[in-house]
Amino acid sequence: MASEQGATARRDPPKAADVSLANLVYRGKQRRYAFLPGLAPILVLYGIFLVAPMLLLGRYSFYYILPGTVHVRGAWSLDSYYRFFSDLFYLKVLAETLLVGFAVVAISVVLSYPIAYVLARVRVGKGVLFIMVLAPFFVSQVVKTYAWMIILSNQGFLNWFLLSLGVINEPIQLLYNRIGMIIGMVHVLMPFLILTLESVIREIHDEVLDAARSLGAPERQIFLRIVLPLSVPGLIAGSLIVFSLAISIFTTPALMGGDRVQLMSNFIYKRAISLLDWPLASVSAWVLLLTGTLIVAAYLKMVTPRRGGGSI
Repeated sequence: MASEQGATARRDPPKAADVSLANLVYRGKQRRYAFLPGLAPILVLYGIFLVAPMLLLGRYSFYYILPGTVHVRGAWSLDSYYRFFSDLFYLKVLAETLLVGFAVVAISVVLSYPIAYVLARVRVGKGVLFIMVLAPFFVSQVVKTYAWMIILSNQGFLNWFLLSLGVINEPIQLLYNRIGMIIGMVHVLMPFLILTLESVIREIHDEVLDAARSLGAPERQIFLRIVLPLSVPGLIAGSLIVFSLAISIFTTPALMGGDRVQLMSNFIYKRAISLLDWPLASVSAWVLLLTGTLIVAAYLKMVTPRRGGGSI
């Protein structure tokens, strides 16, 4: 009896409601923006903790401050925007920030790629290497910055070492200038690029490299024509992360740059906290955000292959 009922159930066609519901679910999964419901929680948090504060900050940028006072009036005004874009000093701070960001990215790429390659290909001692790469995350950024200040000072280890070798005759000024600040920022931000690159290089299977070797390709050609092109997505993602962090980092430039080298993060802090010039600080924050966004968008536009074109 049970087998006859099962056979009858298998022969019975599915109900129209079940078919229509299944079709709706299937069609919903095939839509272009079907992933958005899954992103709803993070989008809500993103809107509450980033979008809403930035919009409020944008409202402050249209206030104006009374000359000679710290009183801010709530009327709508473009005075702060005019002050920022008409003053060459403010534009120089923005240009300095972008220049330092590009320099940090370039140096980080050169130093991080060999480390990431070895980390992805090594078979013995990989755990120890990972710990060495992750070790900077275990130490506060303030502590790391002060350590570099000790190393780079006039009486620090680096100057002592160079003087001992006779390379220099007097200590080199490496603090409170652009060079020292870039050194400290590279050390802080390099692990982000190393980990991003390592995850991409690790996905290049050994079978692909062995096939190239079996065809007689030398190691240099294998690296230039296989490994490097396949690791470009990691380079792009890692460099964008480093650039975004470099133009917004605060602690290292504040300590190692001092008042001689100002980046936008330090400039915004001083305007908002020390001078209570909230309108100009808000304008500076929005200018930095929009400038960084445009640079990232332009960079992605250049490196992303067009449809029907070749690869990167």
